[in-house]
Amino acid sequence: REELVLSANNCRAEAYGTGDKPMFDCSDVVPAGDWTKTGGRTNVYEATIAVGYDALASEWPGLWVDGVRMPVVDSLALCDSTPGSIYHGSVTDTSPITLYVHPPASSNPTSDGKVYAASVRRSGVWSYAATGCSIRGLQARRNYASYGSFCVGRSGLLDDCLALEGNTHNIFLRGNAEARDCIARDCYNHTTAPTMYIGFEAYPTAGDTITYTRCTAENTAYYADCIGFYCHTAGDNFASVSHVGCVVDNVGSPFSIANATICYVTGGTVTNFFNVLGSTGTPIVANGLNVSAAKSGATWGNFSGAAAAITLDGCVAVFNSTGSFTALTSGQVFTMRNCTITGAGQPVRTHVGGVTFVIENNVFVPTMYTIFGFYST
Repeated sequence: REELVLSANNCRAEAYGTGDKPMFDCSDVVPAGDWTKTGGRTNVYEATIAVGYDALASEWPGLWVDGVRMPVVDSLALCDSTPGSIYHGSVTDTSPITLYVHPPASSNPTSDGKVYAASVRRSGVWSYAATGCSIRGLQARRNYASYGSFCVGRSGLLDDCLALEGNTHNIFLRGNAEARDCIARDCYNHTTAPTMYIGFEAYPTAGDTITYTRCTAENTAYYADCIGFYCHTAGDNFASVSHVGCVVDNVGSPFSIANATICYVTGGTVTNFFNVLGSTGTPIVANGLNVSAAKSGATWGNFSGAAAAITLDGCVAVFNSTGSFTALTSGQVFTMRNCTITGAGQPVRTHVGGVTFVIENNVFVPTMYTIFGFYST
């Protein structure tokens, strides 16, 4: 239960020997004696907790009771009426904080014998300010700050690591960093879409990239608001964001990219999803991606933004409803080659003029009511 900070360039933090991955736990157990009854409330208890925050990030308290995350509600009154919930007021750059809980089954945390664990550390392994560090074979969980349980600095490598129970993000990468053979499992935020892997650089230098190789983003249960892989900046673009052989499951938007000159999705699988490729003005090239177990109404993605070229080559996709492209913009070019598409809806559809489709050498399995749909607005 400590945070490991890599502050010098080119450091290595690695697992040694065999066995389970060493764990950097961002949570602490809240002693039973630290809880007190909240005045004026029937079922709410509170504790004052010291936390580690960072001015670069946002803060997101979390609480687990016997290993089960308690969802956050928006008021003390709602917490009082909702067993198994927590509430917190403003926590921005603040320590200590007051955390409120309505325990499961309306029990008493001072005497129920349950284990209450609260997020208190900004990250498990933090190398934001260091360049070229490598982190291998570790696991971390329950980050308090939004920069993930693993925060990887510029040109860093995160290899064979496991990030669990993220608050807003599980894994954070700066420019020219790579995550390889990593797993991000379960991520939560009650006010905004949580993102399991996030690539971020405020102002990238020329040629900056983000690379994900054979990484997995998965939730234990389907989470419609969750994003698997995301990338953005405060200004300027990454040269490219690449996803090679990645696996996404139970995530509403598996790949969603902003502020990149081009996005690559090469191989990999997507299951239990809503929008495969979400993008705003970023050209996307997807090669050999396998897509199945779509949720009702699922599509290839939201492709708003002028002249964002989308290329699908050698993809295999099964949609149970539409499977179409949504929110198109005049001037875009969509290319679909060597794909096999199955679904009950319309895999190729546009509602605007000025969009160019190149459709070559595909197999459309004949369960669809319309393969091509062109509508005028």
